[in-house]
Amino acid sequence: MNNFSHVLGHKTSKLNSICLKSQQIITLNKIFKLALTDPIRDQFRVANIRNNCLILEFSSAAWATKGIFISDHLLKIARKEFANIEKIDSYIKPS
Repeated sequence: MNNFSHVLGHKTSKLNSICLKSQQIITLNKIFKLALTDPIRDQFRVANIRNNCLILEFSSAAWATKGIFISDHLLKIARKEFANIEKIDSYIKPS
């Protein structure tokens, strides 16, 4: 019987890469919640990190527009923790 920790221990395993990416997303969400003020911090979340691009999901088009104005600030914050992030893309949460 395979040991679960043995599966996670392989740096090249798909499960390990999924766990690492989810931890990065959780970390960035926490960092943004602490760094930003109300009300914008409650209007978006980090949805994904793909090809060195941070994908943000906003609650509405109005908040996504406001997010564009602070995207440089968000990128600086994200790069302090993950230097490989090159840009930010965003989308609106489907209703």
